[in-house]
Amino acid sequence: MLANRGNFDVVHSHNNFLSFNVYVREVFGGRVSVFYQAHGSLDPVVVNKGLMKSLKKRLYIHSVEFRNLSVAAGMFASTEVEESQLRQLGVTCPIKVLGNGINEVRVSGPAAIEFRRRFGIRESRLIVYVGRIHWKKGIDRLLRAFQIFARQHADVGLVIGGVLSQHGSYGATLQALAKDLQIENRVYWPGFVDEELKTGIFAAASLFSHVSDSEGMAMAVLEAMSAGLPTIVGTGCYMHEAAIAGAVFEIEPTVESLADALERLTAEKDLADRIGARAKEYTLQCHSWRDIGRSAVEFYTKQI
Repeated sequence: MLANRGNFDVVHSHNNFLSFNVYVREVFGGRVSVFYQAHGSLDPVVVNKGLMKSLKKRLYIHSVEFRNLSVAAGMFASTEVEESQLRQLGVTCPIKVLGNGINEVRVSGPAAIEFRRRFGIRESRLIVYVGRIHWKKGIDRLLRAFQIFARQHADVGLVIGGVLSQHGSYGATLQALAKDLQIENRVYWPGFVDEELKTGIFAAASLFSHVSDSEGMAMAVLEAMSAGLPTIVGTGCYMHEAAIAGAVFEIEPTVESLADALERLTAEKDLADRIGARAKEYTLQCHSWRDIGRSAVEFYTKQI
């Protein structure tokens, strides 16, 4: 990349707290139009988590990340909330609000059957989470809400897709919690979810839950919506526009709110079906790669 730096008009670097951003600043700053995208990594919920980690992150932001941003022609924010967060941190360069793009997710009956067979799933209905096994995703909250919900619904299981060992001991803690809550026989842990497995999970699912404390714009949420799944999100997912459009069911990130949402969407099938259908329409209208790419190029061109 260093040898070919004269061949670039734009460099777009993703996420924060990465040494690659420093490399981009040193190699391209002042020579090429540089754009950065935080993807929710500068959300106060993330930055302020834990006293020592918060201090380290704030020190890094002010001593390193702001130096990176000083050469930026612009930044991308996934939502207006994220744009506000960046401004509050002191970002002064132009910011373009641009959601993530996805490819349409298509599901099929055979994929659902194969998924159920592979993991020995007995329950007729499934609540699903797919994503990183990380504290901010609120998976412990989902387990507790599922315990409440499952008391009245013997035919419902819970699938938690993701690598349990990805973030230290959190995965093992979740498995221990499922056992303590006495729901371990109704919780399935398929592990790493590749594209083929994801198709089977989404095809078998009745509801998708992603009630995080913080998100940039979760790809798993958009993919579940694209598959036509009624999707429950937390306010920390920053999917307010989709909620206003009736494309997701947005709740406060609490155990009680999630248990109530599971109950309501199970009891009111017409509501769940409407949300799922609207979700599919919404992702096609607002998150196609063609439109996302066109908007990004327009922003690049304007700032060069």
